[in-house]
This record gives sequence, structure tokens and C-alpha cells, in this order.
Amino acid sequence: MIARYLLPSLAIIGLALSVSTVIQGNQAPSAMPPPFQPTKAPYASYVAGAGMVESSTENIEIGTPESGIVSAIYVKWGDRVHAGDPLFKIDDRDIQGKLLLALAKVKEAQANLDKAKNLLKVAEGLKPGSSISELETANRRFDAAINEAVLGSASAQVEDIKIEIERRTIRAPVGCDVTGQAEQITEQIL
Repeated sequence: MIARYLLPSLAIIGLALSVSTVIQGNQAPSAMPPPFQPTKAPYASYVAGAGMVESSTENIEIGTPESGIVSAIYVKWGDRVHAGDPLFKIDDRDIQGKLLLALAKVKEAQANLDKAKNLLKVAEGLKPGSSISELETANRRFDAAINEAVLGSASAQVEDIKIEIERRTIRAPVGCDVTGQAEQITEQIL
């Protein structure tokens, strides 16, 4: 009698599991919050546009390597700027976060290198063959060299990020007077 009801019961259970799996699979996944808040414009209204610096001899177009929100303006209408003077800065909080991670990796790589060098120093102080094998001493040399390369790579990544941060500060390509075209447009909108 148990065998007579066992197979239909298992079929009904399997059908119920299949239906519940299909129903759960068709539900929209819950929205995950972003890992960090996106940058917000600090102004009630703003305008996007190409920058222009007007010198006494010609107009000079100014561009940015990345689009973004201007976080600081270093010049105002009528200022005289010299070549290389900062004009404005694009928000760089995203890269600043990457810099913190890269600096932590440098510290980690330095600690691993110090540990490998210490183990190599101990190995070189022991008598080869009886206290430590030549293979183990060679492996410790390789570990120290590998950790030195990892430290170099981490340091290079930090320098790369610092260069990227510096690129977010837009500088005057030549010396000139700054006109108020962008300021006038902004005043008209407001």
C-alpha cells in the first residue's frame, strides 16, 4: 500500500517544488544600493559647456581628460594667469579612494618584502646542507626578489594614481587674461 501512494506523492512534491522554483525565478531581484554615493552637483542649477580662455592674441579652448563636476575654480574674470597656473579642478574623490587602496597595498608589499628578507638572512646564517637545504635558501632568495617586484609594482600604481589626480586639475596652457564668458552665461541662467 505504501508503494502504491509513494510514487504519486513524490510526483506531487516534485511538481510543487518545480512551481515554487519557477515563481521564485520570475521575481525581480531587489535593487542593491550603490557601493558609494555618486557625485552631486552642489548648485541648484548649472550649465554644461566648453571652456574658453581668451588671451590678448587668440582664443584658447580648454578641455578636461574626464567629464565631471568642477569642484574648485582657481581664477575669476579679469585675472591674469601664467602658463601652468591652475584654472579649475574636476572632482577626484573616486580616484582619492583608489589612492588609499594603492597605498595600503604598498605597505602590505613592504611588509612581505621585509619578512622575505628576514627569512633569507636567517637562511644565509645557517650551515647549508645540515641546517637548511640549498634549495630552501634559493627559494628564499626568489621569494625576496618576487616581493621586491611586487613592491615596485604597487609603488608604480600609486604614482600612476597620483598622476591621474594631478590630471584632474586643469592648468592654463599659456599666459593670458580670463574673460567672463562662462560667468556671464551662468548669471543669465540664474
